[in-house]
Formats: sequence, C-alpha cells, structure tokens
Amino acid sequence: MASDETMKSDGSESSDQNECELLTLAREHFERVAKKKVEWKDGLTDPEKELIRKTAVGEWADYSDKHRDKPNPKDAEKWPDSAVLRAGVIAWLCKDKKANGEIPCDGIRIKGARVKGELELNDALALFPLAFEQCRLMDNLVLLRAHVRTLAFDGSHVSSIRADALRVDAGLFLRNGFTATGAVNLTGAEIGGQLNCIGAKFPQVVEGPITALVADSARIKGSVFFRSRDCGEKTEIHRSINFENATVDDCFQWIDVECSSSAALSLQFAKVGVLWDDAKSWPSPGNLHLHGFKCDEIFEKAPTNAHQRLEWIRRQRKETPQGYIRILSGNDGNDEPYEFNPQPYEQLAMVLREQGHVDDAREILIAKENDRDRHREISWLWRSWRFTIKHTMSYGYEPWRCTKYVLCILILGASLFQMGDAMGVILPTNDRAFVPSRESATRSISPDYPDFNAFFYSLDEFVPLVNLRQGDFWIPNFNQDVLTGKGFGAWVCYFYALFLRVYLWVHILAGWTLTTLFVGGLTGLIRR
Repeated sequence: MASDETMKSDGSESSDQNECELLTLAREHFERVAKKKVEWKDGLTDPEKELIRKTAVGEWADYSDKHRDKPNPKDAEKWPDSAVLRAGVIAWLCKDKKANGEIPCDGIRIKGARVKGELELNDALALFPLAFEQCRLMDNLVLLRAHVRTLAFDGSHVSSIRADALRVDAGLFLRNGFTATGAVNLTGAEIGGQLNCIGAKFPQVVEGPITALVADSARIKGSVFFRSRDCGEKTEIHRSINFENATVDDCFQWIDVECSSSAALSLQFAKVGVLWDDAKSWPSPGNLHLHGFKCDEIFEKAPTNAHQRLEWIRRQRKETPQGYIRILSGNDGNDEPYEFNPQPYEQLAMVLREQGHVDDAREILIAKENDRDRHREISWLWRSWRFTIKHTMSYGYEPWRCTKYVLCILILGASLFQMGDAMGVILPTNDRAFVPSRESATRSISPDYPDFNAFFYSLDEFVPLVNLRQGDFWIPNFNQDVLTGKGFGAWVCYFYALFLRVYLWVHILAGWTLTTLFVGGLTGLIRR
C-alpha cells in the first residue's frame, strides 16, 4: 500500500510539474506576443489555461457543459466566452518545439469549444493526436505540409481545411456529423490509416465552393469510408468529391450516401484495392467521372451484374437535347460534350472476369462497342461492317452466335438445291457423265457417276477449304438442254436454274464471310 501511495504521489507531482511547465511556457510566449499584438495584451483566458492544463495531463478539454442548452456547433456563435478558444493557443501547442516536448502521447483533445481566428499549422510537426469533438472552427484551418499522428473532427463544423501535402501517421476522421461549408483540400496528402467520412455532411452553400473534398494525388494506406452511421445519420453530399490520381490501398466505400443532383464523384486515374458501393448512392448522370479509374476487386456485397454496372458506367454522361454531356465539378452550369472512352468498360470487365463473372464481363465489353458506335461519326460502309459483326458475333466476343446463321444458310441452300435436283436443273459438270439411253433419245447419267446430295453440296460450297467433291461434280446449269419440253414448265425450270446459279455465288460469298468472321472471333482479331 505504501508503495502504491508513493507511486500515486510521484505521478501527481509529475503531472503538476508538467502542467506548470507547459503553462509557464505558454505565459512566457504570449507575454512576448502581447508586446507586438494588442489582442494578446490581456494574456491567456481561463478557457485557454484550462486547455493547457488538461493537455498537460493527457485529458480532454471539455467545454460542452458551458452550453448544454445549445450543444449543436451550428449555434456556436451563441456559446458563452467560457467555451471560446483563440486559434493562436492551439497553433502554439502544435508548433512550438518546447511545448511539443511537454505534450503527452494522448495529444490535444478539445470538446465543445468555439475556435476563433484562422488556425494556421503550416509545417507543424505534431506527432500526437489532434482531436476536435463537437467544436466549431470559425475560420480556416491550414495544415500545409504538416505532420501529425492522428487528426479527428468528430461532429465538428469547419469553414474550410487546406491540408496540401499533409502527412497523417494514423487516421483522418471527418465523421459523426462533421460539417464543412468550405472545401476540404487534401491534395497530395499521405494518410497512414483510414480517411473516415462516416456521417459527414458537405452542404451546398450559396456563393460557396462547388467542391466539398479534394484528395487529388493523395495516398491513403487504409480505407476510405463514405457511408451513413449505424445510428442512421446519413452522409450527405451536395457538392463534388474529387479523388483524381489518388491511391487507396484498401477499400473505397461509398454506400448509403445521400447525393443531391449537384453532387459529383471523380475517380479519374484513381487506384483502389476494393470498391464497395451501392446503386442508390451513385451520383446523378453526368456527375460520375471514371476515366482511368482502376480497382483490384469489387466487394461481394456491391453490384457485380452487368446491367447495374453498365448503369454505373453510363452515369458518366447526361443526355440533353443537344447530345450527351459530362458535368464538371458537379455544377450544372459547367459542362462539356461527353467523349466516349473505353477504359472504364475494359477495366470493369477485367475485374469481373477475374472474380469469376465471365458472362457479365463479356456483356460489359459488348456494351462498350455499342456505346462506342453511338458516340462517334462513321461512314455508312464502316457502319455496315459494324452492324454485321454486331449481329453475327457480338463484335467478336460471342463468335458462336454466327453458327445459327451458318445452319440457316446450310438448310436453306440444301432445300433450294434439292428442289433444283428434283426439277432437273442440277447437272453434272462433266459431259462424260452422260450416257446414251437405249429407251429414249435423251441422255441419262451414268450409274458410276457420284450421286448428288443436296445437304453435302450446300456444305461443300459454303465452307471454304473443305472439299467434299460435290461441287466438283454438280452445278446448277441453265445452259444445258433444260428446255427440251415446251410450255410454261420449261421456262420455270430455266429461270430456276438461273436463280440457283446466282444463289450459289451468294452462298459461296456468305460462306467465306461467316467463316472468316468466325475464325477472326475465335482468334480475337475482330475484337482488335
């Protein structure tokens, strides 16, 4: 017991010493500042002293009991002075080297305070947590090239955050009712953990910025979360979210998000490990930008069927009377003509194929070709070619589809040739096949001559490089004596023989065409 009491006494003395040292440092610093800046002439306020004392002993500086009747940060202007801190005190704690050394590993944690003035932490090296809970930062927060351990704004309201090249060792938390009326700029930031925006709100502000969050070229080693809280509080997006060129090593989660018509999401050239989204959270048409976007996997609970994913890809464009457009920065008044790009289709198809959704991947690629033709001007000759390969083999992605056309042509040809044989207009190609008939003046075909088979004749003439010898021995012939009879029947035979000769040419050309397409589809030449 005596030992425990001694330890408690030593711990208390150490805490008091730390508190005194940090408060002494603060008083000395701001006495010097007061000689240059008149706003500091009265020294530290009681709330600021309390912040320093609580920080020195690793506790929360909690001012929420000062305004229990108005707990919401949006009412912070009505909070009493006992809950007001000047930004300069927090900046000094984070940037002053001596003060840094007196701050314990729990860091600076503030709850329910109104922070006056711009909080400028440029190039700060604060390797401890910096947390604001249910606070209101009245002016901008600037963290250019700053380095912190953890940064949290749970339930806090801010004007804007400029954090270009920010480095956070653990996580950045903009959650649980966090609200930003300005832009949160994380361009080039490096976050060692997660970027958590669960339950965040980015409202539309009159004459405010059209961008809510910019993480251009950011590197997030954990996950990015945009979703509603478990208690049901929605994540609300009314402006654009920009992750262009960003890298997210783990999961990019975009589910149960409430997007207005002006909300936009840009993932151009971004790379993520796992994509987890849902259809009801997708931005409206024209407000989704996916050019260059890559992901390694689509989460099993996210849409993976081709129909839904095509709707997702096609939200890159918006249909108007003047044509398709894409909306820039989530602003309906700032748009440009939509230009088709195949990369999102091909990337999506590759991911689906690797996850075992082979049929969906193929459907995505076929839709890519359909959309490509819809969005470009081509000549009638090229359009005819595209029409042919679309309906015969789905642009080469389903070469087996042409087999039904092959069978139809083979059966049609066999029927026509069989009728020609019955009418006597399919004749041998070699005159020596005929032998004189003893019973009449007409010639008859030698019994040693190969028999005619209508189906094999159709197959022989249709398939190139296959020789069943039927075509060598038989041909529709209107130059022979098919008009030996008289009357209407003879003329029918003549014209049918003429028709069969023309049809035979068409039959052969169709065979070459469909066979070439089939081989091209199997080898992938058509798809190229």
